Amino acid sequence: MGECFNALDRGNKVECLYSKEGEELPVSKDLELPSNLYIIGTMNTVDLSLTKIDAALRRRFAFVPKYPELAVLESLTNDSSIREGIITQYMSYINSQIAKVFGPDGPLIGHAIFLPSGFREEGKYVWETEQQLRLFHNYTIYPLVQAECESANVNIVEILGNLGKIYADDHEFYAAISSTLYGEGDEQ
Repeated sequence: MGECFNALDRGNKVECLYSKEGEELPVSKDLELPSNLYIIGTMNTVDLSLTKIDAALRRRFAFVPKYPELAVLESLTNDSSIREGIITQYMSYINSQIAKVFGPDGPLIGHAIFLPSGFREEGKYVWETEQQLRLFHNYTIYPLVQAECESANVNIVEILGNLGKIYADDHEFYAAISSTLYGEGDEQ
């Protein structure tokens, strides 16, 4: 893999000392990337845990931050059967809490995770039931945030608040998310 990374440095010819099956060693071949080859990649902030590879890549590429956009999520989802805008508010809440704990360049959650392929209907991702939302929380969001919290020695409740647990009951979860996002059910 080192030869591949070195080849990313423009103008470098890299000598590869590997052989194909059936060839005698040593076989020496030069590897050079053409000057008209452009490499464009994406990386979520969550992917930054690949630090050794990340360090090798960062030396060779320009990084342009692209943060999650609520408007993109809002334009792609239909959650009116549950509550209009709840998916967008959920992402906004989680990311604002992550930014408070980890800083603005912390492991923010992008809008793509809120677009499960099985929910796609006529160009929109349709969220229809409290159960879908609860299961998504339990099996997608909670484990993702929990892993980030464990790696940074942070209590998950610092980020998810009263959503910082697995819920068995749809109505209990909906009450908790409504309280968290909209302040409903909070005693004054």
